[in-house]
Amino acid sequence: MGNSLTVNLEEDCYDHRDKIHHFYITEYMFPRKHNLIDIGFDKNTEIPLANTIAYTLKYENEKDMLTEMNPSSLFIHANTEKQTIRSILKGIKKYGFCLESELPFDSYQIGVKPTQELYDAAISNNNIEYRRIKQNLNDIKHCLVMTTTPIVFGCSIFNDDLSLPERGNESIGKAPMIIVGYNDATRQFQVKHNLDIDVEFISYDYVLNPKLCFDLWTVKYQ
Repeated sequence: MGNSLTVNLEEDCYDHRDKIHHFYITEYMFPRKHNLIDIGFDKNTEIPLANTIAYTLKYENEKDMLTEMNPSSLFIHANTEKQTIRSILKGIKKYGFCLESELPFDSYQIGVKPTQELYDAAISNNNIEYRRIKQNLNDIKHCLVMTTTPIVFGCSIFNDDLSLPERGNESIGKAPMIIVGYNDATRQFQVKHNLDIDVEFISYDYVLNPKLCFDLWTVKYQ
């Protein structure tokens, strides 16, 4: 996989203060297949978690045909205390984000604190809401179909094809991913990720297994 796991995602712990989406529509009411609109995704193997969250914010802005917006992954990465999805989101809620045009990605700038001018520009973009999603098929479908919002989650990686691991296999790392669709016929989710592989589908059994995947979140830019 090359350098696709240079930043290893950390698994978070449930916090009773977390806001959780509660859905009450039963699964049979959803279509058998559904995909969010595709706005394109540029991989970044060096700061994958920040890049993943930046995509969800970009999607939230562009799905309703609003003006194009590209959040700076570098700025988002600079304002997290640890590599968990919640920590990234808390950083955005506190500091906001500037745009890629204001702070373009440069690997030599990873870990460098942004200027005060960038913080001043970013704070107006802190109006986000993030919630945990329960790790079950019904709630994931509801989020994709009814709220048209992608789902960020953490995934333990065992092989290059993202197939279910065999007994005794050890994880080679954990990576952030985004669910953008599902297909009941194949029992697969469509995902986007920063891994240096071309696989874009992962099985229901993989994602719904709490020993393999974790920390499902949605982010809405308001």
